[in-house]
Amino acid sequence: MIKQRLPKREPTSDAPPSSQEKLQAQLQSLLKQEKYRQALSEIHNAQRSCPDLVFKPSEAEIWLLRGKQEFEQNDFKQADTSLRKALQLGLGGEPHYWLAKCLLAMNRLDQRSPDSHCFWKRAACQKYYSYLLCQTVAVARRHCNR
Repeated sequence: MIKQRLPKREPTSDAPPSSQEKLQAQLQSLLKQEKYRQALSEIHNAQRSCPDLVFKPSEAEIWLLRGKQEFEQNDFKQADTSLRKALQLGLGGEPHYWLAKCLLAMNRLDQRSPDSHCFWKRAACQKYYSYLLCQTVAVARRHCNR
């Protein structure tokens, strides 16, 4: 009888997931359910005990998602606040567009963020966001011509 050697099994990790992995999984679950307010609350709670934790998507990106959700629900004032928070946390690009749409919906386009003018001049984003801005301006003109 010939003995066969069985391949060595890799030891399975029965170690429980780390607190960051648990939190990341919980965060992803909340994002799939579009519970952005709760996701932000979980991030803030976790950062109190561990300020160095890193999340994907970032807190700024979740503020953007929340702002877009509030805009779609016609809660323009709250969307304005959320989008400005995304900008304050360093997220550029898309929050400027949504903020312009919010301000337009509230008839306050003159109150755009001070750095938005510089943003629109940047060549890297100009084509895409210029198109989006043109769409917003076209809507504004239609409202003004009524």
